[in-house]
Amino acid sequence: MSGSTNFYIPSQHHRQQTTFEKALPYGGFTITLSLTGALLATAACTATKVMGIFIGIIGIYAFFSVVLCGVKNSNNPRQFQKEIHKAMITSAGTAIVSIVDQIVRSALDALIDKLIYGSPTHQVRIYQ
Repeated sequence: MSGSTNFYIPSQHHRQQTTFEKALPYGGFTITLSLTGALLATAACTATKVMGIFIGIIGIYAFFSVVLCGVKNSNNPRQFQKEIHKAMITSAGTAIVSIVDQIVRSALDALIDKLIYGSPTHQVRIYQ
């Protein structure tokens, strides 16, 4: 017999990962994404702050999708593996749509106020 001897141990080679073990990398990634967003939100530049908040919100939405998908498929790791990508993309899409919706609403509110009340520099100020 030449070379090394490899022993076949079925319990090590065919042990199926649990849903928790499959979810760990996704949970770690989403928490890292959220923390990165939080760090960027503390920056001096306003654009970097906005981007950090945006990234943090997407990370939080994605983290909750990992948790919910894990709970839903707690006894079926293969189904978790099939559904997690769709769940994370859907939650990130929901976060993006929500953020864009809020930005558009704020911009429209400001535009309507400007059209109704005129330019802020031309408003009459009443001092008490």
